[in-house]
This record gives sequence, C-alpha cells and structure tokens, in this order.
Amino acid sequence: MPAGTAAGLHVHNGPVVGNIISGRVAYQIEGEPVQILGPGDVFYEPQDARIARFDALDADVEFLGYFPLTAGQEPALEFPAQ
Repeated sequence: MPAGTAAGLHVHNGPVVGNIISGRVAYQIEGEPVQILGPGDVFYEPQDARIARFDALDADVEFLGYFPLTAGQEPALEFPAQ
C-alpha cells in the first residue's frame, strides 16, 4: 500500500485479522479512537464493522490480511456512504 493511501470507509462481509509487516497505518473502527500500527502489530476488523481508517502514513505499508469465510461464502468489500 503506497505511502499516503487512504483505504476509505469500508465494510467486510466477514472478519479480517492481519498484521503489519512494514510501514505504519492509522487504523480506526468507526466510533473508536485511532490507533497507529507498525511492524509486528496486529489488527482485527469484525464482520460488518465500519472501518473508518486504514491509511498508510509516511512510508509504503506491507501487511498480511486473513479473511476467514464460511463454506461457499465469497469475500465482499463495500464502501458505504459516509
């Protein structure tokens, strides 16, 4: 994820668990405080939670994200109106 990239408000149809490999992100679930995550930090995005921020800060970001889904479920990402 290039430095300065903002993912924008989004919602996943299943939970997301991941960790930051390099760089730093501003991470925020809507209604909660912003967290700055760096290498080695983990994040959890609950299913159907509105993710307000997942923004690459001052350097490119590499992260791993895992999307555990139920059998037959297709991954989906929505960008709801703010």
